[in-house]
Amino acid sequence: MTMQGMQEWGQSTGRNLGDQIIYYRRPKLNKLGEPAENAGWITWGDSISGTKLRDFVARGFEPLMKYGSLNNKERRLRAEAEGWPPGRILWDAILTHPDGPAEFTLEQIMAFRWYRPEQAPVLNVRFPQLAGQTVREYRCPECSRPPFIDIEGVGGITGLGNHLRIMHGWDRVSLNAYGDRVGINFNQTDVVTLAMEEMDIPAVKCDCGWEPSADSKDVDSSLRAHQNLHCPLRKPVEVETVA
Repeated sequence: MTMQGMQEWGQSTGRNLGDQIIYYRRPKLNKLGEPAENAGWITWGDSISGTKLRDFVARGFEPLMKYGSLNNKERRLRAEAEGWPPGRILWDAILTHPDGPAEFTLEQIMAFRWYRPEQAPVLNVRFPQLAGQTVREYRCPECSRPPFIDIEGVGGITGLGNHLRIMHGWDRVSLNAYGDRVGINFNQTDVVTLAMEEMDIPAVKCDCGWEPSADSKDVDSSLRAHQNLHCPLRKPVEVETVA
């Protein structure tokens, strides 16, 4: 459904189209049991029109009812009165909820470039996944495509090197010469391998020492809300642009 279609649908009544657009979490595995595309990403879709909700669940999508509907009347009136841009219309309901930002995978945040506050659809949204992370952007010297993103030393160099070879015909000599000039080592391996080890699962506790109350019904959600909004140790994401 397009943005225009979503807005028109949200304003329609009596046409057997339903009136609830909600968030879903995409499945982790496809029908073959293989890793699904954009696994765990948050998306949106209709919910009560006929069998739509049942269809989404049958396909492995998880409905996130706690964030309400994107197109309820109160939200639509606010959007119209305040002139919300399309991005905020889509994501305001979940990103303004205390638990909402923590629902997103780090990969989705990176892909949408929400690690840059000016590109996030909601003002002052904080993603606990980004706390203390260092993000480096590698821009292509040949074209204006979005930069390749490197998180804590992983991902960006390989992407830029493959792009320059495939899309712009660079050879290894050209890559190394450019790398020497701007300080990029295209010969390094930017894939991290972690050894598996046994470990005790610690109690739910923030690094600052804060703990959810003993009678908390959802300690994980309480911890995420604290880390996202109140933790004194929360660090902003650092963004560095290369070339």
